[in-house]
Amino acid sequence: LINMYASTIGEWSRLLIAVIAFMCMFGTTITVIDGYSRTNVEALRILFGKQESSVRVLNIGMILAALSGLAIIFYFNNAVGPMLKFAMIASFVSAPIFAWLNLSLTKHAKHSVKGGLLWLSLIGLFYLTAFAGLFIASESGFLNWLFDKLIG
Repeated sequence: LINMYASTIGEWSRLLIAVIAFMCMFGTTITVIDGYSRTNVEALRILFGKQESSVRVLNIGMILAALSGLAIIFYFNNAVGPMLKFAMIASFVSAPIFAWLNLSLTKHAKHSVKGGLLWLSLIGLFYLTAFAGLFIASESGFLNWLFDKLIG
């Protein structure tokens, strides 16, 4: 990316582009670690019925988020393609879990989900779960085994 911009703008911009790219990625990383940790801590606080969560729990959440990210990066050392595939699969398979958590949190809130919106949420949860299940069955080879048994 830096080479592309430097070849287009000129060599004088290489260091400037590198510094700006680093600042963007650093800021994004801090934002994601902070936001993801705060969201998880708050969700767990509500799910476990606690009145408050401590700063210590938030700090532990941030450390765990950062270490998890580093572990994934080091595991996929210089393999961006497989890392992106892992990220897409992990987000696809975890979507029903987060949808269920979100729905369970909103069902007990002051302004809870009711009526048609509740049914739409349940249909969406079923949709996400069904397709994640089909994906897992397909990737594990279960669907091929099942089709072989049914057809042959």
